[in-house]
Amino acid sequence: IALKVAMYTIAMLLGIVGNALIIIVIGLHKKLHTATNLYLANLAVSDLCTSSFSMWVHLGSSIAPDWPFGEGVCKVTSFVQALCATSSVFFMVVIAVDRFFAIVLPLRRHGRYILRKSTWVISTIVIATWLAAAATAVPQILHWKLITLVWSDKTETFCDEDWPKQTWIFTCVLPSPIQVVLLYFSPLIIIVLTYASIVTTLWKTHDCGAINGAHHQRQKYQKVVRMLICLLLAFFICWTPFQAIVLYDTHRPSNQDASMVSYIKDLKYAFTFLAYFNSALNPILYGALNTNFRRGIADIF
Repeated sequence: IALKVAMYTIAMLLGIVGNALIIIVIGLHKKLHTATNLYLANLAVSDLCTSSFSMWVHLGSSIAPDWPFGEGVCKVTSFVQALCATSSVFFMVVIAVDRFFAIVLPLRRHGRYILRKSTWVISTIVIATWLAAAATAVPQILHWKLITLVWSDKTETFCDEDWPKQTWIFTCVLPSPIQVVLLYFSPLIIIVLTYASIVTTLWKTHDCGAINGAHHQRQKYQKVVRMLICLLLAFFICWTPFQAIVLYDTHRPSNQDASMVSYIKDLKYAFTFLAYFNSALNPILYGALNTNFRRGIADIF
C-alpha cells in the first residue's frame, strides 16, 4: 500500500503541475499560438483531467477492501477515463493530419491556410474532437454502477459494468473488441502512416539539399515531428498493455483458478497505473524536446 501511494503521489504531482504549466505557457505566449500547440494544449487538458481525478480514484479503490467512493464517483470516473483516453487518441490524429498538410502538402497554400491559420476552423476542430470523445464515453455513465453482493459471511460492494443483453440501447454500443480496434488501434495506424509519410518527405528534402532557405524550415519541422513521434511512442507503450489486459479480462474463461484471477488482477492494476502515468510523462517530453516550452516554463518561474 505504501508503494502504491508513493508511486501515485509522484505521478499525480507530475501530471497536475506539468500539464498545468504547459497550458499556462501556451496561453501566455502568443508566439506559441500555432495550430499544433493549441491541439497540444487540449491534449494537456485531457492529461490534467486524468491526473487530477482518475488516478486517486484508482488508487483508493485498489487499496480499500470495497469500493469507497459511492455510485456517483463510480459513474463519473468511468466516463472521465474513457473521455480522456479517447480524446488523447483523437487529438494525436488531428496533430498528425495538421503536420501532414504543413509538411507533405506545402504547395496547397490555400488549403493549408484554412486548416491551420483560421481561428474558427481550429476552434471547430477542437470542439468536434471533444464532442466525439464525449459521445463514445457517455455509455460508461449509463452502464457502470455500484453492485452489492450479499454473502452468508460478508457483503461485497464494487464498481463494475452492467450492460443489458437485450435492449435497444445495447445495440448502439459497440462490443469491447470493436471499441478497442476503432477507438485505439485504428487511429494509431492512421497516425503511424501519417508520420511515416512526413518522415519520408523530410528525408527526401534532406537528400535534395537546402533550396531557397528551406534548410532552416526543414530543421524546424524535424524538431517538431521528433517531439510528436516521441509522444506517440510514449502513448503506445503506456496504453497498449492496458488495452490488451482489458480485452483479455473481458473474455477470459470464467472457471480460472483463484491464483490466476489474482495474477490478472495485479497485472491489470500495474497496466492501469502505466496508462495513467502517460499523463505525467507527456509534460516531461514537452520540456525535454521543445526549446520554446522550456523557455516558457522558465519565464513563469
